[in-house]
Amino acid sequence: VDILDEIVGNIYSYINTDTSEGQDILNLFFIAFNKYTGKADKNQAFTPDHITNFMCRVTGVDRTKRIFDGTCGSGSFLVQAMVLELADCNNQRVTDAEKDAMRETVRKEHIYGIEIEEKAFGLSTTNMLIHGDGNSNVKKANLFESEAFFKEANPDIILMNPPYNAKPIKIPARYKTDWKADAKEDPTKGMVFLKFISDTLKKINKAREDEGKTPKEVKIAILLPVSAAIGTSNYISDMKKALLEDNTLEAVFTLPNEIFYPGASASACCMVFTLGKPHKNADGTVNKTFFGYYKEDGHKKKKNLGRIEQFDENNNSIWKKIEDEWLDLYRNKTVKDGISAMQAVSGDDEWLCEAYMKTDYSTILESDYLRTLNDYCAYLVQNGKYPSLAHKESTAPNLNANTWKRFFLGRLFTIKKGKRLTAADQEEGQNIYIGAIDSNNGVASYIGQAPIHRGNTISLSYNGSVGEAFYQPEPYWATDDVNALYSKYDGFNVYIGLFLAATIRQEKYRFSYGRKWTLDNMKATDICLPIQHNSEGSPIIDETCKYSDAGFIPDWQFMEDYIKALPYGDRLEG
Repeated sequence: VDILDEIVGNIYSYINTDTSEGQDILNLFFIAFNKYTGKADKNQAFTPDHITNFMCRVTGVDRTKRIFDGTCGSGSFLVQAMVLELADCNNQRVTDAEKDAMRETVRKEHIYGIEIEEKAFGLSTTNMLIHGDGNSNVKKANLFESEAFFKEANPDIILMNPPYNAKPIKIPARYKTDWKADAKEDPTKGMVFLKFISDTLKKINKAREDEGKTPKEVKIAILLPVSAAIGTSNYISDMKKALLEDNTLEAVFTLPNEIFYPGASASACCMVFTLGKPHKNADGTVNKTFFGYYKEDGHKKKKNLGRIEQFDENNNSIWKKIEDEWLDLYRNKTVKDGISAMQAVSGDDEWLCEAYMKTDYSTILESDYLRTLNDYCAYLVQNGKYPSLAHKESTAPNLNANTWKRFFLGRLFTIKKGKRLTAADQEEGQNIYIGAIDSNNGVASYIGQAPIHRGNTISLSYNGSVGEAFYQPEPYWATDDVNALYSKYDGFNVYIGLFLAATIRQEKYRFSYGRKWTLDNMKATDICLPIQHNSEGSPIIDETCKYSDAGFIPDWQFMEDYIKALPYGDRLEG
């Protein structure tokens, strides 16, 4: 009896057709199954329920829309879309008979899916059956051989999470003309599935035009790896350009790390296109695309269980509040520092928010600078360079970062690259070797080779531990994963160096091993700094515009005094 009560009260209530909770039940089952068998497939990338719901809301799923998923896997998108449509039917102010008719239309005519893999097809059909659908429109087939089925589906909205490592044998030859003959995986990282759908809709619209009908525009939200958005390979950049010839890139959302845990480990983003509407307007202009840095979703990773939704002290879902903010920012095209940006892009550009948003410096704290100072002091003591330090309380003034102005790193520094030196080639010695690490002030070892960079500079990793910045007091050799920042200010010293290193670190969240901080990006990165004012409180303007196009001058003295006012800060020289 207790077991039946649990099933009816706490399980079935979330999967019947009268609720808006579109749980991917088979996905949840396999996560639990894998927990006990230890046989999780690391290539399985079942989309989490809260992300499927978000993508449904982004694309405007309601009772009037026909939905299609060409790689439906366990059926999470189809389930979520159907449940939302049925809930929308229930909310209509019509007779019960009319509601029944609406629901019947949704079940029979609005949900279409394709899945080629037999086990996943079994999951999707079972999932649909559990949620009250007879799975009559879920087909076991290869998407690339299903143009007729796509035309029958006649979708208004497409929701997809295609495989990122599909075998080329299943992909038509016309998409592989430039691929390597021995390629074992799809080099477009799943974008070829999107291109096929785009081409199929283009063919359908050509037929519609020949019949005197208006071409159809279709909204698609598709999950792809962030590497597809960055587009460093020719395969991907060519695909991006081709896609924009016929379709508009409406938005790209960078999603949380390990979004598919405990299945696949890929980092993903969600791209939203309007298919059938060219990215470039008739007059040659390009509308801006919305970019969201949607990394924090109120979930926490728990071993074998996946990413678990969290609740506040009042038992309210943290995710629900976050989702509403994400949607509000997107729908109103709101630019918010640290989370969103608007940018006109082409196929040559990067399609990630990290490339265009501004860092929110209003959240910067004294602790950010104190950490840099403490790390530097620890390095000095550990290496016998400064054996004793007297502690004092902080007297640092308010940072008031809202009044700071932006400066490009390329205007503040001359940036010089490091040089590769393998462990086998390193000679024994006492000269500092800076690696792309996040500790010991960046000092990875000591070598016999002569330094290649002078001291009184900042080392900044652009690979490995990307974004780790350290003030370097002595000459050093930097590996080729590290750049050296030579200040253009003649009075540059340890205090200013530590202040700037801590400030530069605020930008590290944009970058990762998969998104390196390239030299061009580093020069173009802008950081916020305090600026000099005259006695009347007005900014002092340098007409030569050495550091800023607007002529602002960094307040070097404030930076120096601030570090000196922190505990231990006044003991760095002597």
